[in-house]
Amino acid sequence: MQYLLSGNLAEIIVLMIGLAFKDENGQAVFPLSPVAALWINTLAAGPPALALGLEPTAKDAMDQPPEAFHRIFTLEFYADLIFYGFLMGALSLVNFVIVLWGYFPGDLGYLCNEETGPQCNSVYQARSACFATLVIILMIHSLECKHFNLSLFKVDLLDNKILLWCAVVLALSTFPVVYIPVINDRVFRMGSMGWEWGIVFGMILVYLLATEAWKWGKRIYFRRTMPQAARRGPSDKTLRMEATIAPR
Repeated sequence: MQYLLSGNLAEIIVLMIGLAFKDENGQAVFPLSPVAALWINTLAAGPPALALGLEPTAKDAMDQPPEAFHRIFTLEFYADLIFYGFLMGALSLVNFVIVLWGYFPGDLGYLCNEETGPQCNSVYQARSACFATLVIILMIHSLECKHFNLSLFKVDLLDNKILLWCAVVLALSTFPVVYIPVINDRVFRMGSMGWEWGIVFGMILVYLLATEAWKWGKRIYFRRTMPQAARRGPSDKTLRMEATIAPR
């Protein structure tokens, strides 16, 4: 659920803020075309979310206090939702702006939501950077959602091979969408990428650093606020099943 909601929030941020970009006719220029948004809502969201449903129980589940499982919609859930959603949406939108105003002169052309032509080249390049950034970061985010506190580098990625395959295949699917003629410009309203991959992977690195810092801060917070009884673990009077069933 965290993966779906945070991904939807990221896409909403990109599309809503994108309404502020106006072309020569005063029409909004979408950072993501309707087909690209549909691609993200279906293929980039559905399979990883279903694969997360097959995730085995976390190894530290029994170390958590009982109240940790009483509710799903907790303050931590909402904080993660807002943080990840705004982070992914902002990084994707920043790449759109970098390409359009950092490399190109900021020409938004005209009728680039419905038509193709030389006047839309800069917009199409910016859309490709935004699309690739959001899709690949979403795939990494699906792996981050395996555990909300542990670092990605300490999580066993092989215990759910379906999720891992989903993330890898869908991340690689970005390349044919961006590079196959007719599909990229006529269907997805995007252009082939070159140097833009540099800023895409740069934003992926920013996402990883921000996410690891966020999880590190959460671990510090919970370590300081966890009740003393939970830190000590079970007392000597706790019934230990392994001791009762061990052969004599």
